[in-house]
Amino acid sequence: LLEVPGLFCPGKGEIASSCTAKDVLERQLGYADMYLDYATVIPPLSGSLGVRGGSFNVVRSHLFKFLHRYLEENHDLRSWLGDQELNTIKQARDLMTDLRSRYNKIDEEQLRLKNSWGDDSSWYRRHRRRNTEEPDEPIQLSIEERKQLAKLRIQKMKEQRMKKFVNTD
Repeated sequence: LLEVPGLFCPGKGEIASSCTAKDVLERQLGYADMYLDYATVIPPLSGSLGVRGGSFNVVRSHLFKFLHRYLEENHDLRSWLGDQELNTIKQARDLMTDLRSRYNKIDEEQLRLKNSWGDDSSWYRRHRRRNTEEPDEPIQLSIEERKQLAKLRIQKMKEQRMKKFVNTD
């Protein structure tokens, strides 16, 4: 819901075949703009995501989710948003202006060729495996086989920890 708050509003949440890449872009930028408007009127609780950065950390985290697909293509803006020096709504609006101006120069055809248009560009899909070689059905392991795999993973973690310990001496 953080990436697409309009998910349950008919016609606003989905990326349908009738939806253009520009529509999706404007939708996501619109959500971010609207969120900044709300955060100006009703700021998040200070310190709710740590003392350093205060309530702006909440704003920052929401912007990352709304804009994830576009920040992945604009590493400088992603770094800027993550920088603790960016800590005001005005600075966030400046970032939005910069992001919007970059995409306004791109036509629909070029925008559809960008990674931000792909299904896997969603914030919710950022940790999914991209390995197409994996079988569709999971391999069934016995309890004993699972125990053995767990023991091997634990042993590997112990070895890695020992390497770190030895390297720090």
